Amino acid sequence: IIQKSTSTNVPAKSNQVKQNISLKSIAFVVWLSGAVVVAFVLLLNNIRFVRKVHRTRKYYGKESLCNLKVYKLNKIVSPFLLGRSIYLSSTMNDDTTDYKYAVCHECCHYKHGDNIWPILEYVFLVVLWFDPLIWIAYKLIQQDSELAVDEHVVEIMGNSNKAEYSRTLVGFITTVSKTDNFLTAS
Repeated sequence: IIQKSTSTNVPAKSNQVKQNISLKSIAFVVWLSGAVVVAFVLLLNNIRFVRKVHRTRKYYGKESLCNLKVYKLNKIVSPFLLGRSIYLSSTMNDDTTDYKYAVCHECCHYKHGDNIWPILEYVFLVVLWFDPLIWIAYKLIQQDSELAVDEHVVEIMGNSNKAEYSRTLVGFITTVSKTDNFLTAS
């Protein structure tokens, strides 16, 4: 009698194991598919962005504050750091306060390593793409980075220039908010 009851339980357990394996396989395939799609979109967006920037940039000089190359572009809405280069609007002159603040801001990004962190952030987005908290954390990290840089710029420029720097930021923010691309590192 004991053998009979044991033999009937074995097929039930093996079916359950097969079902668990197939559910794990399905979950893995879904996760891997999502990871591949997210990685592809991130890579494609950034490759397009870098190619466009490299095609249209014009060398302007080297910034003495942080020893980075400065390029000017015709159709950009806000200064940005890409690799070891600062990109500014072609309409921005180096004798303006906007230029001084923009370069200082981008140099601070460089000193904080903000040209490297997006790689790690993207790894987390690819691996944990299914978790909405990761996407929220990604956006919050970007905001924290901007706040830390702004604080650093105010330390460098002094509190007496805080209001003027804030006006410069507001000018850039109103322009950027109209054209923000969530999945492009810049």
